[in-house]
Amino acid sequence: MYLLYIDDSGSCDLKQDKTCVSDGGNSRCFVLGAILLQATELNKVESVVDDLRNDCLINSSNELKYSLKRSYLNCQYNCEKEKVDMLCYKKQMATLLSNINCTLFASIQDKFYTTSNNIVKSKMDIYKLSFETLLKSVDTYMYNNKVDEPVIAFIDKKDTGDSKDKLIYSAYKKALQNKSVFKAFNNRIFSPTINIVYSQYTTGAQLADFVAGSVWAFYENSDSAKKETIRKNNQIFKDKFYKIGTNKYIGLSVCTKNILLN
Repeated sequence: MYLLYIDDSGSCDLKQDKTCVSDGGNSRCFVLGAILLQATELNKVESVVDDLRNDCLINSSNELKYSLKRSYLNCQYNCEKEKVDMLCYKKQMATLLSNINCTLFASIQDKFYTTSNNIVKSKMDIYKLSFETLLKSVDTYMYNNKVDEPVIAFIDKKDTGDSKDKLIYSAYKKALQNKSVFKAFNNRIFSPTINIVYSQYTTGAQLADFVAGSVWAFYENSDSAKKETIRKNNQIFKDKFYKIGTNKYIGLSVCTKNILLN
């Protein structure tokens, strides 16, 4: 059995203009990032992640997130740095994801394109389209690697309340109903509903948060110099991202188009 932890990054509102907003507001990009693990690998992964928590966090019970608060980091003590170093923390996280036995996936939607071309007309459409793209990537990966095992999907509970959770739950179910997406296994390997979990107590959800946040920060940032810094120094993930259509595993530059990138 495989476990698929998913998280989103960016706003899910329709986008009427081309502006990128990397510091809050209605973003141009909407990202679903995911990490796929064999259930038997979970104990190993948990141990490695616990080590990183103990090294990097003042309180090891706190979540590992892409947008972690600087005040949570323990750099001054463990790393002997003069100041808290967010880049160091992100590099440590990226290295962890590069080294554990997992596969990463990402769907990046250019909401200006999908909105202005009437591909999406609601928040539900944005989530549904991104789920279709992400699940198609996972489905193709499983098929190309001759893995015919169940995939249980998880996503973290939203702070904004039950209405957002219900929207995500419904969008996932609607995505599964699109039979044209699942050419490999006719949709029979994926769990029929998505499991909504508390990320504070779910390591896989925390790793998915970092994947989604890293990809979103790269593509939402219109400053090419900053984008290059992110790509080179922080979140390359070596060859962990699966690229649909090529059956290859490449880094963060996996996404190169304008609509749905995976």
